[in-house]
Amino acid sequence: MKLYNGLVEKSLGNFSESMDYLLTTIDCFKNENDALGVNSAKNNIALIYYYQKKYLKAIKIWEELYHSPSDDHTEKTHKYLLNIGAAYHQLKDYDKAIKYYKLSLNLAVNIKDTLEQAMCYQNLGTSYNMKEDFITAEHFYSKSIEILKQQNNVKSLSELYFNIAGNYIETDIDKAYYYAQNSLNLAMKTEDLELLSDAYFAMYNVYSKKNKYKNAFDYLKKYHQIREKILNEKSINKVAELEAVYENEKKINTINTLNKEKLLQQKELQQKEIVTYF
Repeated sequence: MKLYNGLVEKSLGNFSESMDYLLTTIDCFKNENDALGVNSAKNNIALIYYYQKKYLKAIKIWEELYHSPSDDHTEKTHKYLLNIGAAYHQLKDYDKAIKYYKLSLNLAVNIKDTLEQAMCYQNLGTSYNMKEDFITAEHFYSKSIEILKQQNNVKSLSELYFNIAGNYIETDIDKAYYYAQNSLNLAMKTEDLELLSDAYFAMYNVYSKKNKYKNAFDYLKKYHQIREKILNEKSINKVAELEAVYENEKKINTINTLNKEKLLQQKELQQKEIVTYF
């Protein structure tokens, strides 16, 4: 499911810390009469509930945001509706999901947000696919593909093909192969390791279903190689991040020490001046 995401993605996993921070942030924004800040923080809280699979709590917040007036209400309204639809999809209430996706789509068309339209079409395709209405699902998938091709949005198109392949893996293995292969072809044109690992995994799934275990193993091996590379890069980045924090703390400590020494020198000078004066 495609979601309108906020800053919470940067701290996924640290849900309790994120929640505490966001609740404090809301209080600060309220004190400053910053309605946009309040809404942004609330959206991120709803996202935390979504990732925790507390879908009804997430829906409740997004419903409140949808009905609350603000300066960016027109811009954000369709995004809240999209998220509500995604939550209902996770609850397997596909009819409600479709209802909210269509509401979101109408608003996205009105404000000419083509990327959001592509997301709505993709989600509609997925919900219709789950309802086993494959013709309608294919129609909406093709609409999403058309938009992303027009934008030459290789990354989003690869992600879309990957998601469609996953949707067809149990019902139409040939379509699953077609979309998985397209996802891989596009992923290989980018330097995005996450995209490439997803595409390799999709190909592994397809060949496993086809009982072509040699091909499946080859793609699984490639998938694990990419994942290992991603983990190594993340580890390197984490070490660099910690080193930066350490160096920053050292600088702060040095500055504090220098400030203390400066104060002592000033006091000594003042004392000398007093002694000299008398």
